[in-house]
Amino acid sequence: MTSWRRSVPVDAFGYGLLDPRPDADEHNLRLLGDRTLGIEVTIPDLARRCGLGNIDPQHGGGSGIGSSAVAAIEACLTATLPPANAMLVTVRPDLDAFGAMALLALRRAGVPVGRAMKTRIERAANADRFDRGPWPGPRPLPAVYEEYLAAMNPDPSLAALAGAMADRALTARRRVGIAARWLETGAEPAGYRECFAANAETVLAGLRSGAVAVESRADGRVATVTSRSPNTLRLGYCLAPVVVALYPGDPAAEPPAPRRIVLAQHDPGHADFSALCEDLALLEPGWGGSATILGSPQGRPCHLELETVLDAAVRHLYHDRRDPEGVAT
Repeated sequence: MTSWRRSVPVDAFGYGLLDPRPDADEHNLRLLGDRTLGIEVTIPDLARRCGLGNIDPQHGGGSGIGSSAVAAIEACLTATLPPANAMLVTVRPDLDAFGAMALLALRRAGVPVGRAMKTRIERAANADRFDRGPWPGPRPLPAVYEEYLAAMNPDPSLAALAGAMADRALTARRRVGIAARWLETGAEPAGYRECFAANAETVLAGLRSGAVAVESRADGRVATVTSRSPNTLRLGYCLAPVVVALYPGDPAAEPPAPRRIVLAQHDPGHADFSALCEDLALLEPGWGGSATILGSPQGRPCHLELETVLDAAVRHLYHDRRDPEGVAT
């Protein structure tokens, strides 16, 4: 396996994770400015303060819903390289954002982007946009770990990377370094695959106890998920192709986790997410997302009721199955 030359790919730039909370301006001021490049900065006010621009094709560049299916990490294959010592920032601690930063750093260091790296970039992009092909139809909710794996459909190495990217105990620079190592060599961070398995057991216990609730709604066209466990939205796809997930939040967490609602469709064509996003933003400014996933305002609690969001989603369901261009099939 190729050795990882940490000082080469990582040291070209600075890296930071912006805080979406309204009272976090002092933290964000240290990261924003004329030499800041945003990567998936989905909050318009923060995106405007990235002097080198904001690479965010899926989410509209920090405003509303994006029209592009290109992930940030794909865009960074050809994006103009920022100057040395630029600050790269994001509000999304995931593989697409930190992987995009890592790719820019590898390119700046002259590391060749060969076939193997391009394949890893494609895998990260597909995972970020929830690209898994057509919805397979209803199936039972998982009861054991193997069924959970089938329902969540994770790429095992990407599940480990996702855990590392979301780990608040790691600095942004460390997370970019982990992503750079994976892009260059395929190596995943140690320990995080075991964390994924432990979280799976927690979710399965929640399904048995009712702490994780998954219900079929709208004659099986929409599912709702209510859970304090993160990343449980995909369980809803066992019942329907469109999912509305409520995460009640945890004020005792550090930092506090606000109440939020996320909507997703397994693949484009089940609902008009552009119109749905507009309707939700009228009810509560700050909603945004992509053609397959929408989220409530970042950094503050969602004030809409689950039923209100569900009703809006049902109103925007297509009567006929649509292709990605919106044409009935």
